Amino acid sequence: FVSACMLTYAYRDFRATPAAMASYWRRRAVMVLVPYLSWTLIYFFIELPTMRRSPIGDLGELAWLCVYGYSQLYFIVVLAQFYLLFPLVLWLLRRLEGHHRLLVAASVAIQLAYTALMHWGLLPVALTHGTTATREVMSYQLYLLAGCVAAWHYEAFHRYLTGHARLVVVSTIGGAALAEAWYFLAADHVIHGLGSASDPFQPIVLPFNLAAIALVYLAGVALARPRPTPVLRRLARAGSDNSFAVYLSQVAFLEAMTGLGFASLERWLPWPVVVGAAVVIVFFAGCAVGAVGSRLPGARALTGRSRAPWPPALLRLRGVLGAWIPAVPASARSARGTATPAARSQSEDLAVASTR
Repeated sequence: FVSACMLTYAYRDFRATPAAMASYWRRRAVMVLVPYLSWTLIYFFIELPTMRRSPIGDLGELAWLCVYGYSQLYFIVVLAQFYLLFPLVLWLLRRLEGHHRLLVAASVAIQLAYTALMHWGLLPVALTHGTTATREVMSYQLYLLAGCVAAWHYEAFHRYLTGHARLVVVSTIGGAALAEAWYFLAADHVIHGLGSASDPFQPIVLPFNLAAIALVYLAGVALARPRPTPVLRRLARAGSDNSFAVYLSQVAFLEAMTGLGFASLERWLPWPVVVGAAVVIVFFAGCAVGAVGSRLPGARALTGRSRAPWPPALLRLRGVLGAWIPAVPASARSARGTATPAARSQSEDLAVASTR
């Protein structure tokens, strides 16, 4: 939803001329595909010592990972499919101007029907297998289309959600309760025929997903207001800047913690404490990757961000360490915080990881 919303907001007036399409694809490649391929290669070398294949087999595995998406990187495979379809979606939005409510209603009906057929195994195996379904754009069509429509009618969308905040909170709690009740009824076989309890695409999660998206938006609105303290605003900005780096690097830290026996802490501590500690460690480790990686050569490949300047304290440290800390080109130093006509399209930079 967020990825589609930011993309539509940035390209609302987009016209598919050859020059515009070239710019569109160049930006997609630099922002998303370059870090995707870079981290696919990093994960490949992390796991290479455990592989028992020939060199040709290893190269085949690397090629497969680039197409299929390693672990959490699968979502960029979905985004790539959406990028291919996006010019068509824009054409559809313009063509059906004035009928977008019917368009969203049809999308809801299709999502419910498709996920029901998938959940109860009535589609071909290639479409119902959980791992495969996560990599198919059709599994997310409602959220992507809804994000596009929300951006197209952004002022009305914003006005409605901020004017119905209590309804959003109640709907999120109600949707969560409904999904959890369904889960326990299915997992404990209280009611037979409910299907897999852990299926992420089952129809029962749809109300919660939509309400939770609205709730997250309201949280963003609250953070964007002047009232939060400067510390909270800086934390929100840092989290936003480093969100893609957290998304890209999280599994590397999880695998490292697993190798170090982090899970064995459950022998002495309650599992919620262990899980919570793991989330905090991985999040801040990913933020460190974003903060440091965005200031090194190849920042875009490591973090999905343009190269940023070092903070003053680290610049003073650079005077001591010399060449150990690379300098930042003057163009990168002057670009930060400067409003340009391209600022609107830069809002996309926040979109790729936020759904994770």
